[in-house]
Amino acid sequence: ATCGHVKQTAKQLGHTKGRTRKTSVVLEVPRCLARAFYVGQAFLPVTSADRQECLSHSYMEPFRNLLESDSIHVFDGAMGTMLYAKGVYINRCYDELNISNPDLVREVHAEYCRAGADILETNTFGATAPHLAQYGLEGNLREINISAARLAREGGTDCYIAGAVGPLGLRIEPYGPTSYDEAKDLFKEQISALLEGGVDLFLLETFSDVSEMRQAINAVRELCDLPIVAQMTNQVDGNTSYGTTPEVFAARLEKTSGVVPNDVLPST
Repeated sequence: ATCGHVKQTAKQLGHTKGRTRKTSVVLEVPRCLARAFYVGQAFLPVTSADRQECLSHSYMEPFRNLLESDSIHVFDGAMGTMLYAKGVYINRCYDELNISNPDLVREVHAEYCRAGADILETNTFGATAPHLAQYGLEGNLREINISAARLAREGGTDCYIAGAVGPLGLRIEPYGPTSYDEAKDLFKEQISALLEGGVDLFLLETFSDVSEMRQAINAVRELCDLPIVAQMTNQVDGNTSYGTTPEVFAARLEKTSGVVPNDVLPST
């Protein structure tokens, strides 16, 4: 399911492995949970509205509420580093492991959860069509992203799940031939699948081109109103690789879909 509600119910009923009970129990299952069950080899679709309803039945408050608190909330660490340490060489498409080796990806999520992470990032940093096309996997984009969101949920039952979205690896206008609309549509393809998988927020990470970041934000906003964490990457001089200063890109992002930047921290 898209949250821990079913598992909590099972615990309350005392169902344990190897234990036989003849008691008949009738449960009124919320629609959001019923739609998250396996049917054959496929998941039934789960919409953003279903996810919010699911949260209302679970023991976790919506992630947006956390933004209003003064508490510290810990993200996980790098997925690629952990996969490499477990023997997956760098010539592999790490995003594809969501469907070829799901147990390994789920294991990494579970380890971060046990280590104390509150928020887990999906294994989808390069799961956009341009990156997947390098491995002939662009046709598996939807399956890879949906599986990634659900593996993170399974690995961290009490964690929030952030849909990780990285740069396209393309030069967009005015630096290259890819238009703003083309870039936005490429992001929407991935974001739509992550939404179907049931993420709680989006993490747009390691962007250098503020124009590309704005298209990623626009793509999210055209599909949902989930919280966005937008991360720009700075060089040692404090600017992006395009020469954009933090003051400039913070101001530009603030104009994009109402994004309000936090204080800009100095690079270390």
